[in-house]
Amino acid sequence: MLAGEPLITRVIQHVQELGLVDELVVATDSPLVGQVVERSSVRAVLTSRVHLTGTDRVAEVAGKEEFAAFDTIVNVQGDEPFLARSSRLYWQHLGLYAYTREAMRRWPSLEPSPAELAERLEQLRALHHGLRIGVALLPEPVEAGVDTPDDLRRAEAHWHALQR
Repeated sequence: MLAGEPLITRVIQHVQELGLVDELVVATDSPLVGQVVERSSVRAVLTSRVHLTGTDRVAEVAGKEEFAAFDTIVNVQGDEPFLARSSRLYWQHLGLYAYTREAMRRWPSLEPSPAELAERLEQLRALHHGLRIGVALLPEPVEAGVDTPDDLRRAEAHWHALQR
């Protein structure tokens, strides 16, 4: 819970405020998360539970015929409620990835690399298999994602400060 709402709800809310996507769909392997998402009037698509990463889940959803018209797929990780929108002057890892349709089509057939498995960073799979990845500069540091109870306490304080 972040500021009285599920973390995924806060991420959805912020992505919608930023206006970054034409259509927002949440890929999840959890029926409970799907129910929470749909209460936010956003479509949730349940995926297989066998995926090792969020990108694998997104690839499954992006491969569905109903999403074939989208040339770019953006993967906003569910632990990133504080994404920024403007031009990038800081280097910082964020749980936000954009893919061409062709890269997303190839993703499920790529074996995880030893580096990806060791570091738990799915971007290393792309690099291992010769895909190019790009980076962007941030205008200011963005609050870190929410991965631990300490992160959640920090995020809770930051969320309330933003609402004032």
